[in-house]
Amino acid sequence: MKKNYLLLIILVIVSCTKDEPTTIIPPTSNELPPPSFSIPPVSLNLEPDFEYNGGDITIASKEDFLKYRGLVIKEVSGDFNITVDWAFLDGSSDDPSSVTKNIEIIEGDATIVTNNEFSMESLVRVDGVYSVEGHDIRDDNLLYAKKIKLSYEENYEVKPVYSDGIEINLNVGKWKIKKSKEFEGIASKSQNSSKVNNLNSISIVMYHTSLLANAIFDATNLPTVRDVAPEMPETAIYPTFTQTESTLDGVIESESVEQITLGGHIKVNKIISNSLEILAINNTALDNLTVQSTSVKEISMPLLTTITSLILDCKIVKEFVAPKLVSLDTLTLTGISVVTLEAVETIGTLTVVSGNEINLPSVETISTSTLPYNVRLNASSASGLSSGPTGGGGGGTSSSSSSSSSSSSSDDHNSGGAGHNSGGTGG
Repeated sequence: MKKNYLLLIILVIVSCTKDEPTTIIPPTSNELPPPSFSIPPVSLNLEPDFEYNGGDITIASKEDFLKYRGLVIKEVSGDFNITVDWAFLDGSSDDPSSVTKNIEIIEGDATIVTNNEFSMESLVRVDGVYSVEGHDIRDDNLLYAKKIKLSYEENYEVKPVYSDGIEINLNVGKWKIKKSKEFEGIASKSQNSSKVNNLNSISIVMYHTSLLANAIFDATNLPTVRDVAPEMPETAIYPTFTQTESTLDGVIESESVEQITLGGHIKVNKIISNSLEILAINNTALDNLTVQSTSVKEISMPLLTTITSLILDCKIVKEFVAPKLVSLDTLTLTGISVVTLEAVETIGTLTVVSGNEINLPSVETISTSTLPYNVRLNASSASGLSSGPTGGGGGGTSSSSSSSSSSSSSDDHNSGGAGHNSGGTGG
């Protein structure tokens, strides 16, 4: 009995300690196990550390920028200086645009040095010097700056603006590369070189600040310089042009520019370039211009009415037309195949070094002219000059003079001269 009793106890204990089978219930397709932990959302404190109460603003580092982040500043009552040397994504919390895009007016100077593009899209007026260095920025709405200084690798584009003058740097980055000996060798061989793809363009339209009736404006009463072009006053006043590191005003000299467009009253009197291909002079007034280029293919002057001296030394230009030009004191042409100045009435000195055909259907007076024998001159009979031969001549020249006294209609010449004078003062 005792043995049977002990055996029964052992069997009970073994059956109680035996592991029971585990049942696993898989989750349904719409059920996911809960995560072991959750990531809290990132919160950025964009509240500014202080308020702007006027005066200069200087942002020299990312740490300086963080002080202003979150502020909406529309008017800076002093100088505005910003140096952006940190990396940022467009629209991110580190993008300086969050502060700069709201600025409309800077009453002092604006000095911008940046390694990337950001926005100053609301800026319409800078009462002092406006300077951008390192990289172009978004500032297309700028309408007034006492002076403009630009220095970066991108194309230079200045939309119609009131300013006393502009300085641009053509000796920086890609601009500077084209002046290397390597480029000069390649460019001399072919205009289709891969380097051409890196050539830059210049586009500037500018009027002097004295032509703006009210320079104290804001975003609610903007000047209409981009809708109505201001006329040149009787006493001409031009915004100046300066090339950085050059001692000469009004000169563009570069082997790095492919296209130049000038408009308004910007004063550029000389262009020297063997990389230039397209030149558009959209000025309504200009006192003189000399162009020396072995590469330029197209030259246009659709709006210019008067100019004292025009010298074009451009050997591969096939045709040059200036439809509104009325008078010149000096016209010198080299290399252009066909020149047509249909409205020109008066020329002081006409010199043709080489070419094929000169058309002056309205000319009344040419005081002095020098032409090769093989250049055809089509001029009105009132000029006192007969058409030149169509070929031959062995490269010689012919000279003649025609004064108002020898003109077939001196009264017409005098009235034409008066018209010329009034045209010169009108711009």
